Amino acid sequence: MVLELAGVPNAVSKILGSENKINIARATLHGLEMMKK
Repeated sequence: MVLELAGVPNAVSKILGSENKINIARATLHGLEMMKK
């Protein structure tokens, strides 16, 4: 959902560890920030 809102139409991911939706969204945003650098 976060990637769709960011404009990424096709993305595949695997969740390792926590299934807490807040943590998953936070990790996704962190990953996008790391790609930007």
